[in-house]
Amino acid sequence: MKIFTRYQEITKLKKERIEKIDAMEKRLVGKDKEDIDNIILYIVSKHTGEENESKIIIEVLEIVEEGLNRGLGIDEILGDDHKAFVDEIALSYQRNYWYLLGILSIVGALYFMYVTVLAIPNFVRTGNLWITVSGGSMFLTFFYMFVATAIVDCIVSSTYSKIPVKKILLWMIPVLVSLVLTILFWNVVLFQVHLVVALLLILAGVAVYKIC
Repeated sequence: MKIFTRYQEITKLKKERIEKIDAMEKRLVGKDKEDIDNIILYIVSKHTGEENESKIIIEVLEIVEEGLNRGLGIDEILGDDHKAFVDEIALSYQRNYWYLLGILSIVGALYFMYVTVLAIPNFVRTGNLWITVSGGSMFLTFFYMFVATAIVDCIVSSTYSKIPVKKILLWMIPVLVSLVLTILFWNVVLFQVHLVVALLLILAGVAVYKIC
């Protein structure tokens, strides 16, 4: 029951967040619109969890809306350092580490989607409903995840300042490690999973991600 209640709360927050973003997008033009887009992107990149993320975005947009109603510009409302303004608001929200479980769950779901799609030709040809899970395909999933996250993180970082070399080097470590492990374990079979179990794991992963 608590899980369903939490899902309802997060769904309600997401709906309010979307409505406020849409209303703000229609109201702003030019640099102000671009600033708000960058602020929202920065909040998302902070990985505070979907619940806190929505609350922070809603709070920032409400502050901006109040300022706009008084005839102020974005810089007058948030100050010259938009990033610092967002960081200060984010401090008032306790970090929700459940989002880590959500990320792992959706990565797992995407992985089983990936191996299921790859196994379709074999299903059609032989009727075999068992999927072979290899170490290489598993590490390849993490490689894609690290690359995608690194790109988004660097894009967000470049919005407010030059991308630090240290950040690039730090992201290169998991990217290169996962790539090397993919190559080393490409043909190493870990286990087999039935198609029905794989589909259930995909559904479970998506469900966990939705409530975390």
